[in-house]
Amino acid sequence: AATKLARVIENCFAIQGIELLNAAQALDFRRPLKSSQKIENLHATFRNEVSFLAADRNTSLDMKAALNFVKNTL
Repeated sequence: AATKLARVIENCFAIQGIELLNAAQALDFRRPLKSSQKIENLHATFRNEVSFLAADRNTSLDMKAALNFVKNTL
């Protein structure tokens, strides 16, 4: 049961990372509009780790970086 719980928690972190990646992209597409200062700060910190997706590319490294960001920063 503990092993399954550990997998579930890891998957939750991965989902949150993917959601953050998508939210950051959405914020970038809405520029020059701004959000709240806290969200802008989080976005800037996240973008230091994961760059904007300007064109199609393999996002596995981006997802891994987003997962690490969620685990280590949030």
